[in-house]
Amino acid sequence: QLKKEMEAKIEEEVKAETQEFFEAADQVGDGVVTKEEFIEYKEEQLKKEMEVKIEEQVQAETQEFFEAAATDGQTYVSREEFMEYKRSEGISEQEVQAATEAFFAVADKDGDGVVTTEEFAQYKEEEAREAAEAKIQEEA
Repeated sequence: QLKKEMEAKIEEEVKAETQEFFEAADQVGDGVVTKEEFIEYKEEQLKKEMEVKIEEQVQAETQEFFEAAATDGQTYVSREEFMEYKRSEGISEQEVQAATEAFFAVADKDGDGVVTTEEFAQYKEEEAREAAEAKIQEEA
């Protein structure tokens, strides 16, 4: 009895998944998924998965960075805080200066001398998207 119930449940789930697939992939609505429709469907699925991964990565990196670099749980990092953060990596003062200038040039979107959590997340998202695009181009 339990086996029959399990088989029926599995069959029901497969039917539901198949129906969802056809509704999403069959662009013409003719009950047939062409090769082109399937490829487009898979590309869209991969894009959605990539978006989720990027968002998770950005959130984790933002939290990690601000825990390490910001003082007193602030939602921004000043140039001085960033320089202290870089010094903790054991790099030379010249490298600290160069890294600070490079970071603030791209991450401090409004030029106010601090990088907020929002600006940092935007910076990391752009960086992640560029890396993902490069990987896609490399694989193509």
